[in-house]
Amino acid sequence: MATIWYNDIGDVAVGVLEKLRGKRVSNRINFALPNGSMADLLIKKDDLKRNSTMDILRIVAMFFIVIDHLATVSLGRLEDVEFFVEAAMIPQHLVSSLIVCFVVGGVNLFFLLSGYFKIDLKPGKALYMVLKLYVYWVIGTLLAIACGFKEFASAWEAVKFMVIGISKYWFVLIYLLLMICAPLLNALADKLFDGDGKCGYFVFVTLLFFAVIGFIADYFYPIMGTNGGYSVIWAGTVYMYGRLIRKKEDKLKKNAPKYLLLYVLLCVVNYAVVAPLIATGAGNSNGKLAYLFLNYNNPLVFFASLSFFMMFLSFKPLTNQKASRAASIVAIHTLAVYLWHSNNPFLKNTRAFLMNAVKPFWAKLLLLLPNAALLFAFGIAVDMLYELLLSKPLTKFCELFERFIYKLAHKICDICARAFCAKPAPTPSAQNGCCPNDGAKETSTCAGEDNNSVSKGESNGIARNDTCCSNDRVAQDSPYDGDYNSVGDECGEESRVECKSDEKQNK
Repeated sequence: MATIWYNDIGDVAVGVLEKLRGKRVSNRINFALPNGSMADLLIKKDDLKRNSTMDILRIVAMFFIVIDHLATVSLGRLEDVEFFVEAAMIPQHLVSSLIVCFVVGGVNLFFLLSGYFKIDLKPGKALYMVLKLYVYWVIGTLLAIACGFKEFASAWEAVKFMVIGISKYWFVLIYLLLMICAPLLNALADKLFDGDGKCGYFVFVTLLFFAVIGFIADYFYPIMGTNGGYSVIWAGTVYMYGRLIRKKEDKLKKNAPKYLLLYVLLCVVNYAVVAPLIATGAGNSNGKLAYLFLNYNNPLVFFASLSFFMMFLSFKPLTNQKASRAASIVAIHTLAVYLWHSNNPFLKNTRAFLMNAVKPFWAKLLLLLPNAALLFAFGIAVDMLYELLLSKPLTKFCELFERFIYKLAHKICDICARAFCAKPAPTPSAQNGCCPNDGAKETSTCAGEDNNSVSKGESNGIARNDTCCSNDRVAQDSPYDGDYNSVGDECGEESRVECKSDEKQNK
């Protein structure tokens, strides 16, 4: 039996479910089963007791990401400032950068949420996420071809384009890598944050190396691997802060107005740095520096994300059950919003359909929120339809895949245990019924040449039988399967019969 902990974006530890998973799991290995957005694979959504406040935060974080993409690409072409600043576009860049400064922390919020609720290495969830990505990618490619948005020289080129779909979603790739690293990160968090004296060192080291040195190095030479926040190193760092908040939640002060004020202040300070760089960026490299301050690993952006997270953590959960349930349902489907609007061939070039329908900049600005809301609603609606039509067969397939992975992992662990684990100490020989000794000493003791030696041999035999009996019991309770039973085999079949007869007499 395996214990499954559901640590989704809702309430932590919503339930414990025991499910038979083939072979027995070794006492030294704990394999987590699918949870998170995959919780509906094993239990009904109605059974999930979710934290409505965190569900709303997840929705807001995804809405921030949609607005960030629209403001960066479609509203004033802010992404161009990384390479050059056109003097005529500076006013639009300034407005776009102001919006981005307030919403750029959406990705950090997702990594904080992942750390707060803890993720584990879950083959089922990983496969389910990848399958959903490819279903949407293939459908989007076919729609793009049908609508004339995408053209290919041959069918083979179209097939190759469909295969590389996962490479277009950096967040999914980083999340999968983070899932692989999660067991190590969780163990490290337990080691560092369960005490009181190591949290300060962790905060100092991570901020110094990743949020300061890494942020500066990204401008000159990216030696720290933070890559502007588009890396598993940065994702793991933010994830660990989510674990830290969870561990120390009872000791943290919860004051929503103060955290909101701090969030606004940090965003304004960041814009106060970005705006002059853009305003003076025509003909020089100031635009590249300005764009650097809009990266996820900017210390100002990171602390703003922390403040926004703590603000929601200070809120009380919704008391209205219908509103809470609605928030939970929407939050479950937020990943589809990202998969559809980000780089999907069908929506990538047409996602700003409302904003592109007008030419004045002020009209585009007014249509920004309605455009983002329609994209969000489209992603949620399509994902609901997807779950209705394909959830059951894909869920079954993911469960079979997961069971296969577990059996394979257990088999590999058994092989490693046989090859590298220390074997039990040698037991008395099964042939002569006494401890093996060298030469004449062994012969005299076992053959019983005199009464003393005979008594010694009998006593050794009795001790040996007791040892074999106990070893047989241990072997029966061993977590390993198969023929690996070296302790029982060394005792011998004859001694087992003696053990059983002794046990009957004792009873």
